[in-house]
Amino acid sequence: MISREQAWPDGVSLADRFLSDFGAVSEFYAYDPSDPASFQRRREALTGAEGGDREALADALLAYNEKIGCTETTRRNIAKLRAANAAAVVTGQQAGVLTGPLYTIYKTITAILLARKWEAELGIPVVPVFWVASEDHDYSEINHIDLPDGRGGIERLTLPYTPHGKVSVGHLPALPAGLELIEALDYAVPDSVHKAEMLDLLRRTVQVSDNLAEWCVRLMSELFGRHGLVCFDPLEPAFRAQLGGFFNRALQANQAVGAALATATGRITAKGFAPQLSLEANNTNLFLYDAGERLPLASADGSQFWLRDRSDRSYTLAELLALAADCPDRFSPNAALRPVAQDVLFPTLAYVAGPGEIAYYAQLRDVYPVFGREMPIIYPRLSLTLLAADEAAGLARFALDPADVLAQGREAFADYLERVDPVGIDAVFDGLGQRFSAAYAELADTLSVLNPNLRPLSEGNLGRILYQVNYLRRKAKHRLRQNNRLVIREFEAILTNLQPKGEKQERVFNIFPYLIRYGAGLIDVLLGHLTPDSFSPKILTVEEDTYGNG
Repeated sequence: MISREQAWPDGVSLADRFLSDFGAVSEFYAYDPSDPASFQRRREALTGAEGGDREALADALLAYNEKIGCTETTRRNIAKLRAANAAAVVTGQQAGVLTGPLYTIYKTITAILLARKWEAELGIPVVPVFWVASEDHDYSEINHIDLPDGRGGIERLTLPYTPHGKVSVGHLPALPAGLELIEALDYAVPDSVHKAEMLDLLRRTVQVSDNLAEWCVRLMSELFGRHGLVCFDPLEPAFRAQLGGFFNRALQANQAVGAALATATGRITAKGFAPQLSLEANNTNLFLYDAGERLPLASADGSQFWLRDRSDRSYTLAELLALAADCPDRFSPNAALRPVAQDVLFPTLAYVAGPGEIAYYAQLRDVYPVFGREMPIIYPRLSLTLLAADEAAGLARFALDPADVLAQGREAFADYLERVDPVGIDAVFDGLGQRFSAAYAELADTLSVLNPNLRPLSEGNLGRILYQVNYLRRKAKHRLRQNNRLVIREFEAILTNLQPKGEKQERVFNIFPYLIRYGAGLIDVLLGHLTPDSFSPKILTVEEDTYGNG
């Protein structure tokens, strides 16, 4: 596997500035992730911070991870968390079917690499943790995968199931819809020496999963268990019980949280950035489970509450505080409070974030102190584009650099067509147009002696001739493309794989078609090849070696 770095054009988003010019947005974050001293300072801050019950957390983590079939390496990492000086590198993602887009895998790889690095550097236990967003109820975002169709297009496979209402993914069954999706994947991807093994992994895990979130976590445990990944599902009762105090504080301080969010949002807007989290009137940043649905909890004054989608359900603060004490599983944080809940439970050294998360964390720095906490280091995930060896060879035949293809798309191939044009179409027609224009300019001068009105007539005549010239140019270029149609088809297939739908590959495609082609050991190769120290996107050429499970 060969790595090369490719610089994406800098945009104007807050996340872009975070990566390219941290000083411009440093006021919204507690630590600079590119400064090694940040990790030492964060370790010291964790040492003096009030911690949760490490033993209870470790016991619950052990029970949960054993339930999903963890490795001995993961057990040892959970044991590390019992130490008073232990820290965690946390990442998380929605419970996407078959683990969702590739960036979920890249976030996890970054967390594992970062934990390894800073355990060695700081001399303390540092454990990678994956938090599955099982509470999320946006089913349409997690119910499908996209993959190359082998013909230069993209195929979408979707779970054949539609829930009713705003039901958390962790409450939706994995069967039988999961098995139907696996069969569709079997039909969609070419045979390989790894296909049966990977499909067996998918079938085996879905058949023992109580819900879609558990299926996602079981797959993450299978893929990363040998590297000690610790998995966490916030809907598990043992974890939920440890958040009762957090929900108590969130209810009592909901007005202070709202004020902190509003202030930060105003500062971000004043800087010229678009806030990632939209603010709604009367939002408490909490959900309440009611009749199986996850519904927003609203309050105008912090003392009277109601369910936004069911205004007939109302509560006093005292009633909700009693409910949080007795039934913390009835409550759920939204995107603004989930990170704080995470850091109440875990001694978080760093959180590995994607661009959207980097942007919304900017609104949270002043929310943390409401809970007596400090924002951890926000660390950008690795950004990768996988290039198959045969695709790399194809681009090499075209004398095209993969970075140029990613930056320019089809324009890069237009340059290639110009290079292989045997007649120089543009030069021929540019010259012809210039000659016609010069001749008609001379003709217009001559004819205007007879009558000045002949000049605009001659100019109009020239316009019609140049239109026909350009029509012939287009026909010539069409013939050039026809003569190179097989090459163009190959390029289009490569471009679709590298930049599906015009987006980054990591945001569209799923890992399992790659694992079916290359084997589960591809994960180990990525972990062995990459480092978390560069924030620049990378293009990785994957050789046609067979990566087994070793």
